[in-house]
Amino acid sequence: MHNRREFFKYLGKSAFGVALASMALGAFRSTVSFAEQKLEMITDKNPMWKALEYKAKSPDKNKECDKCTLYVKVDDAKGTCMMIPGVYVGAKATCKQFNLKKA
Repeated sequence: MHNRREFFKYLGKSAFGVALASMALGAFRSTVSFAEQKLEMITDKNPMWKALEYKAKSPDKNKECDKCTLYVKVDDAKGTCMMIPGVYVGAKATCKQFNLKKA
């Protein structure tokens, strides 16, 4: 093999290339299934959120989750928080990790 093009042609024809392709496809499938999974809304009683002083309704309109850099919007009422993945948080909730998005 004299150049990269020949190497990649060989790699594509080899069993190793097939194995790599199947691994990549498996990783893609796992990310799709994660995105499709059903998450539950967080509650004030969850121990981790107690530590973060999570409140389902923010007393300060300027410190609501939908204005935080850690919040990822799902719809108008809820989203996810990068602090604790795997649950939904309310768009109008807040916690002590609030970090205002820059305009």
